[in-house]
Formats: sequence, C-alpha cells, structure tokens
Amino acid sequence: MKTLIELRIIEKILPVTDKARNLPFVFKNIGKWWGNNKIEKRQEKIDILAFYENKVIYDECKYKNEKMSTEVYFDLKSKSELINIGSEKYYYLFSKSGFKNKLIDLSKKDTKIKLVDLMMIVS
Repeated sequence: MKTLIELRIIEKILPVTDKARNLPFVFKNIGKWWGNNKIEKRQEKIDILAFYENKVIYDECKYKNEKMSTEVYFDLKSKSELINIGSEKYYYLFSKSGFKNKLIDLSKKDTKIKLVDLMMIVS
C-alpha cells in the first residue's frame, strides 16, 4: 500500500501542488533515493526527493494506524545529510493517521517542515 501512496504523491500531488505554487520552489527532478549509511552500517531510503539546483524537498510517507512522531522527522533529516545535494532543504511528512502534538509544534516553529494528511489525498 505504501508504494501506491508514494506513487500517487509523485505522479499526482506534488506536480499539482508545484503548479499551484504551494511548494517552496518549482522542482525539475523527482524520484526516490537509496544509499549506504556508513556510520550506522545499513541501507537507507528516502521515499521521495524533489529538487532543482540547490533546493531539495525530502518526503517521508507513513501509512500506519498511529500518529507520526518527531522521530520520523529527525530520521528523515539525518538521512538527508547522507546525500550531498541541496543547501536549501525542506521536509514534507505524509501521514495516514495524523501527527503527534510535538511534531505539529515543531512544524509551526520551522517553516521548512510541512505536514500533509494522506487521507485528504487518498479519498
């Protein structure tokens, strides 16, 4: 199910949002990323990357029956540091079941964090 959600976001949601100028920049490339985390000695994955020049949107999609926590954001931010692209970074978090209050509060303080309710996309 998660792959279908990621595909729908890549094909439908981000390009439409991009054209509506709701994204922080117009992206030219979009896809996924897999790579090695040499510090943790494991494979890492970023669900969706959208980028242009030095600007990057890192996306994490969670299709779970629990609210997303700040740990998901910090994990995505850590993974983004493994990739040597983009000096201007944005983090979009997509969740089926909403977000915990700490993450909501963090997104209110940091305009580079965007929380998106997947149920609004899927329905």
